[in-house]
Amino acid sequence: MPLAERIEAAEERLYYCLTGLEHYALLLAAEAEAVGMPNAALRARLIAADTVSRFGLLDRAKEWELQLHAETGDWPALRRRVEVMLATTCERRGERAESMGWISQACADWPEADRPAWRAEALMVFALLSASRRHVDYSLARHAVVAVEAHCSPLLRSVTLANFAEVAADCADLAIATEFAARAVATLDEYPEVAVPLTLDSIALAWLAVDKTDAAIEILERALQLERHLGCSDVQGDPWLSMSQALLMAGDVGRALEFLDHPRRADWAAKCTWTRSRDRKQRALILARLHRWEEAFTALLDHVEIYESVRSIEGDRATAESETIQIANEERRRAARFEKLALTDTLTGLPNRRQVDLWLNARGAALDIAIIDLDHFKRVNDTYSHAAGDLVLQHIAEILQAGMLSLTRDGSGSRVGRLGGEEFIVIWMSVDPDSVTAHANGLLDHIRQARFPEIEPSLVITASIGLAFHRPQVSGSLLLAEADRSLYIAKDSGRDRVVFAGPKEISQDPGAA
Repeated sequence: MPLAERIEAAEERLYYCLTGLEHYALLLAAEAEAVGMPNAALRARLIAADTVSRFGLLDRAKEWELQLHAETGDWPALRRRVEVMLATTCERRGERAESMGWISQACADWPEADRPAWRAEALMVFALLSASRRHVDYSLARHAVVAVEAHCSPLLRSVTLANFAEVAADCADLAIATEFAARAVATLDEYPEVAVPLTLDSIALAWLAVDKTDAAIEILERALQLERHLGCSDVQGDPWLSMSQALLMAGDVGRALEFLDHPRRADWAAKCTWTRSRDRKQRALILARLHRWEEAFTALLDHVEIYESVRSIEGDRATAESETIQIANEERRRAARFEKLALTDTLTGLPNRRQVDLWLNARGAALDIAIIDLDHFKRVNDTYSHAAGDLVLQHIAEILQAGMLSLTRDGSGSRVGRLGGEEFIVIWMSVDPDSVTAHANGLLDHIRQARFPEIEPSLVITASIGLAFHRPQVSGSLLLAEADRSLYIAKDSGRDRVVFAGPKEISQDPGAA
């Protein structure tokens, strides 16, 4: 394997297994120096320095990384990467203000085309370090996820999703924690070979936050099995501590203490401020449950002392953040662009199925739904070409938007999206059934009256519409299934009509409709 590819593989291994990595990286650096590749040598030495940092040898790591930073003047992308590593080392040391300074410097004006995988990783770190217990900017987090999914490996994708799941759980944003954890699990199901202890640890912490204790224990058992082969890849992660928390929640106090004092944990844990704070709090809770009050009180005092330090660090973070507003705002603008692209159908400009699913899953929303399917649309493609079919779809999208605007006067309470192919959806918020039915029939009239002179002056398009009306405790996905059944009946009974079939005979499993 060429030297450059071996160095790249070693960079990925930082998230997978640290065993022997420092020595191996230094061998790669020596090889690069021997063949006259100084930048590759610097890159390999940075792997060794980051390995040392992840092991918790933070003074040595910071000194080494500062030295490397001074040597990277002729390669801006590598200099930025060193700054990312300095940010994470300072974070592990509890130097939050300095950490924010380094990551802000790294991300400032980083060209999107310059080492996009490194940039995506930096965005992930930036979003994580910008978070606190009081606030997480999820637009930055989602932007980072989009960048990582576009440019990085499944390993880093699973790590990123799990990290944001843990952060959201820590901030009590439970719906978001569940979303990111589920996406991380889905990634690991697709790529089981990239599972590592600390990714599973982060997912388990998200499950604990939403009271999925059994699921958390199961995933932590898997994490600790993997740890015996791979070790852990960052001192900020602690699967033994997380297992202790899970067992305490399950009422198994004795085993909770055993995992807190696990022999494999002794040389790994509590090397950074955040883990020490978690450790002391957990120890106090366990000792109190065992009625060992004096020991519990001592552990609680230790926790409070560390927590006060953390609060001071959070204040430093806020001060540091004030210096990074311009960078954060630029990333938010980029995030908004990515979000819009991800949720928009490129052909029609309407919201796509992903956005529709978000609407349907919104909590507490009283939704009425119409699925609109163009009749005999295949004939348009077959007779006039797919390009003509695209023009029809674009025109129908405009008709639906304009029709809903006129029918609801100001367009409030209505949404139009494209489900795919020739299917569209209209969603009303808190509109009475009679008005919805009238609106749907009005849309049919608009579609029927549309003309397409650029394709064929005599071409007439009709559509069939299936309706479903909101009811208490009925999910958006079930309403979609009901509307789909109504649409099927509209098609089967002659097309060019609106049908409301009602909820009867609809399975509670939306996939059965």
